[in-house]
Amino acid sequence: MRFVGEKVSEEETTEPDKYDCMWQEEPVCPYCGFVYTDSCEILEQDTGLTCSRCNKDFTIDQEFSRTFSSTKTCQPGDEHPWDEWKSYGYNDLEIRYCKLCSKRESRKIEAKEPTK
Repeated sequence: MRFVGEKVSEEETTEPDKYDCMWQEEPVCPYCGFVYTDSCEILEQDTGLTCSRCNKDFTIDQEFSRTFSSTKTCQPGDEHPWDEWKSYGYNDLEIRYCKLCSKRESRKIEAKEPTK
């Protein structure tokens, strides 16, 4: 079995096992086992390649997966669970964020009288 990016010698001509060409991170030539390490250049609509080593045509199937992440959010009418007010030292503002929905709230810092 070959691994992604594994070098295949020019002399090696044994046909890879069918499972060596399935579910790989990079396309593998089913004739000579050449592993394509530049698959990011293959477009979604591409369904075939010509091997750059043995010069034979073969078909590729690309599989894509989507994943989702979810977080809680504040519900209408609920109080926001705010972080503490923080001063960032610019524009005389303090800022705080909701711990759930990341809503931002700011307020102007009152100017303090200089002490003598």
